[in-house]
Amino acid sequence: MEEKFRNKFYVFILLLAFISCEEKPEKIFTSIEGFYSCSEGSAHSGYRKYIVEIDKVNTQENLYIIANFHNLGDNEFLYAEYIGDTLYINNQVIASYFVSGKGKVSENFKEIDLEYLTDDGVVQLDYYAAYER
Repeated sequence: MEEKFRNKFYVFILLLAFISCEEKPEKIFTSIEGFYSCSEGSAHSGYRKYIVEIDKVNTQENLYIIANFHNLGDNEFLYAEYIGDTLYINNQVIASYFVSGKGKVSENFKEIDLEYLTDDGVVQLDYYAAYER
């Protein structure tokens, strides 16, 4: 009886090992909407990491909202236009900064490489932000 139990135990352990090694299916995205981890850098302010959310504006075909842009908080957002494979930010004001820039969106909608400029009326700063999910 003991040997029979031991054999079943070994089979169970092997089955668990096999199941735990299976790869989970990769999530497929069909739009730029959703949450992204943002890695942002600038020669002037260094590196930081935070979360942004991109939502579509229901009444506009190519218009999206980016919440927590520049890590300014969930209540701070700006509008971005998505045309072709590029996201455009056209001269908007967010938290006393004028912002403009553009970025390339990957084919699988998992990455956005964004370059933008902030201007507070005194200093203009260049930023690079990599959005990934």
